[in-house]
Amino acid sequence: MYYQTIKYEKVDHIATITLNRPERRNARNSVMNDELKAAWKDFRDDDALVSIITGAGDKAFCAGWDLEDAAANNFEFTDYESTARISTIVKAIAAVPSGPTSSSRLSPP
Repeated sequence: MYYQTIKYEKVDHIATITLNRPERRNARNSVMNDELKAAWKDFRDDDALVSIITGAGDKAFCAGWDLEDAAANNFEFTDYESTARISTIVKAIAAVPSGPTSSSRLSPP
């Protein structure tokens, strides 16, 4: 599968997911969210034993949610499936931050 905002590589039973929006400090947007769901599903169902998640560039691992994308979607985030999907994975997942990281959650009103 072709991805616009992440890189997904598998070598020797190791899957590496790289958040690939360094110009936006790897901030998540709607496209990345969909691509991460697909990558996590592939990892869950594949023969890979471990996943490493990292960020492209050297300024930030992930700056949280891209607020421009959030504003374009009226700050509505109702896709909680991605969190549930990750919780079904019973394999090792390691984060390798490459700089500052932030977490954000957009809640329904």
